[in-house]
Amino acid sequence: MANDFGEYLDRLGGNETMRSIHMVMNGIAGIAGIFFLITGVTSLFDIYSSFGGTTLPVLSIVVGTLVTGVSLIGIAGSIKRSQYVFSAYSGILTLLVLAQLIGLVVLWLRPFDVEDRFADVWEGLYENDPDSIRYIEHDLKCCGFRSPVDMPVPAHCSIKKKYG
Repeated sequence: MANDFGEYLDRLGGNETMRSIHMVMNGIAGIAGIFFLITGVTSLFDIYSSFGGTTLPVLSIVVGTLVTGVSLIGIAGSIKRSQYVFSAYSGILTLLVLAQLIGLVVLWLRPFDVEDRFADVWEGLYENDPDSIRYIEHDLKCCGFRSPVDMPVPAHCSIKKKYG
């Protein structure tokens, strides 16, 4: 059956150039998936993770793993020219697109105010962990939350460091 499918692809124009383009595109998607995976892992241990929690890093790890896996299946389908591998690739890709659409609808129906979330986290850090705010202000070369007089650490950082 794999030979029949290969002949079918040849008749549709599935020649070596198309297979090569398919492999390159899936390779690029695989590299992007690895980038998402690495970004998620490093974000889990970042000082700024207190602002967003672990949801985005974990989501990035899951998306990176799925994209890398699907791209590897696509590359294997191009190399083997197997109808079953192409069917699995198409099915998984369809599920990923549907999951993205569902995620967009959920975000659209349940918007959240990012600034309020950041303000709550900043206030908690200001009261309980001023060293984290000091690190963030130094790293971003800023002072305070909205302005140099809005919860800066230390209280006179705008004068000493000329931030703001």
